[in-house]
Amino acid sequence: MPSQGEHPSSATEVPLNADVAADTKDAGSGPGAALRGKSRDWVELTMSDEGEEVAIAAAAERQELQIELLRAINSDSLVVLTGLGTSLGIPKIGDRKAPTMWNLWQKVQSLPTFAAATKDLSRDLIESENIEHLLSHIQARLSVYEANINLGSFLNEAESVILEACSFVDDATSLDMHQMFLRKIGRRSSRLQRTKLFTTNYDLAFEVAAARSRFHLIDGFGLAAHREFDGTAFDIDFVRRGPNDRLVLEENVLHLLKLHGSVDWERNGAAAKRIEGRPNDPVLIYPAANKYQMSFRQPYLEMMSRFQMALRLPNVALLVVGFGFNDEHIAAPIEAAVRSNVGLRLLVVDPAIRNEAKRSQSIAWLEKLAMDGDHRLTLIDGTFNDLVRLMPDASEFDERQAHAERISRVDETGAM
Repeated sequence: MPSQGEHPSSATEVPLNADVAADTKDAGSGPGAALRGKSRDWVELTMSDEGEEVAIAAAAERQELQIELLRAINSDSLVVLTGLGTSLGIPKIGDRKAPTMWNLWQKVQSLPTFAAATKDLSRDLIESENIEHLLSHIQARLSVYEANINLGSFLNEAESVILEACSFVDDATSLDMHQMFLRKIGRRSSRLQRTKLFTTNYDLAFEVAAARSRFHLIDGFGLAAHREFDGTAFDIDFVRRGPNDRLVLEENVLHLLKLHGSVDWERNGAAAKRIEGRPNDPVLIYPAANKYQMSFRQPYLEMMSRFQMALRLPNVALLVVGFGFNDEHIAAPIEAAVRSNVGLRLLVVDPAIRNEAKRSQSIAWLEKLAMDGDHRLTLIDGTFNDLVRLMPDASEFDERQAHAERISRVDETGAM
């Protein structure tokens, strides 16, 4: 793939925040390395026994990363794309935890209908233990043999198991990192566009974290009692009536767009509704090869369209975390934006970003561009939690948030 030209950007001074300062003292914590288009090579960030000079260089690179993150957060438009990696770090409670693709395979393989449904499939497919490939083959066979009861029963049960496994977030779930993340990406100046948070995850981690952090989410379902999806709801905003009836934009508001559906969406005829409890007819794009075709149906089409439009904006920053670029229908618009939008700033965070055996071709391509000097690109070898600790705060502390938290603490203790 051809390389991109350099995109100059101005320097900004920013102090190390407390999280980063703490990480510099804790060998083995925080992101492992970073590649910025300006540096043209991977720079190790972890503390080592190689001497004070290496430690100082690592701390300096962390500060440069904070500068890049702050520039991104303060861009005219901030777009965030999250994937499974943002949920895997959520602490488990008993058996309730975010499932990996391997976990889903194990659950599906244990179904009573598995043997009958897969008896005619190739041995290589079964031994690959790939849930996405398996469901793709089952769906393909059903399109030919619609009356096959074994295939139909197994597919229904497999989808039900996936829905149940991804419904792990409840009132007891610890979402401290998600709450901190929302505060850092959502408290931008009212002069800037609202942060747009896209996710491929089905779970309710961001919704619950937003409620706990007193954020308002614009998710396409509006505020009406029936809560049916309406794409025009993304064009509505929250305002507060100030003195002399002056209208001001409400703080703590961001857009949430779930590209593959959600565990609380239900099909209602031609419409999708957000409900309480388990949906009878879930609105989900299950892991299978038909993701691309499904993305052309509503409500997914509206969200994909807005994702593509957002990437074409001038002075837009895209922060990708926990997403491995394995979904072609999502990776392709990102690659197109990198090729054509010189005003795009892209930061990618993934713990396997340097693993040539596991990473996608898209990430390998981005690495080549960065090493060729594309200043728009920053790649970080780290987890979602690493990123949250590294990110600087874009705004001052919200006193109303502090007041609400004080009242909540007092109420919980029963003090008067």
